[in-house]
Amino acid sequence: VVKSVPASVIDAYTGADRAICAGETLRLGHTPFLTDPAITYQWTIISGDAGAFVNSSNVPAPLVAPDVTTVFQLEVEGPDGCIFQKNVTISVDLPVQADAGPDLVLCQGETAILGTPSAGAGIIYSWLPRFELSGFDQAQPEYLATNSSECGRVTYILSVQNESGACPVSVDAVNIDIISADAGPYAWGPRQIGTEDHSFGRFSYQWEVVSGDFSSLGAQANLPQPFVNPNAPTIYR
Repeated sequence: VVKSVPASVIDAYTGADRAICAGETLRLGHTPFLTDPAITYQWTIISGDAGAFVNSSNVPAPLVAPDVTTVFQLEVEGPDGCIFQKNVTISVDLPVQADAGPDLVLCQGETAILGTPSAGAGIIYSWLPRFELSGFDQAQPEYLATNSSECGRVTYILSVQNESGACPVSVDAVNIDIISADAGPYAWGPRQIGTEDHSFGRFSYQWEVVSGDFSSLGAQANLPQPFVNPNAPTIYR
């Protein structure tokens, strides 16, 4: 018994236009539920990567791995000689690399540009957290630290992806250390001067006596909070 496929179900099915990441392989078309040796399939390349076919191009669903955006055409010929044609475009995106820029040390109130120049159109940028940035969806937002910004470290995470979503998300981070010089309030001694170090040892300190008891610092000039007991009114910086 020979079964033939009605002409009404013969079609050049290519699948929808889509995007892949460079180096990926995908299957075009589909394998029909009903097969008929009298139906022939022929895929050709209209433009793009001439060597994109991984296997045979005369099957309903070939494997392809184009290096650049490529337009494929499928031609299906039925038993009665009717020919159906359809094109499909496979866009190829290159992987993107997130670069949040180098770590920074800023004084309170200073600003800085984060990140690196845009890799081009069709790239989505997302920064977290979003506070104190000129824009969370820019390649190079400006960090807008204010005098009220707390001293210490803040870490910003940059995520970058192709607009098509074909390539994996790339992530990078940048650390910003905010520093300020706070010698503490005027007061009577003996006492500690300065403020607590929240940098976990990343900041360095240098105290000096401006006037008064020049020996009162001793060997503590590099501590964030030296303990002093001057024998005369003394100004420290």
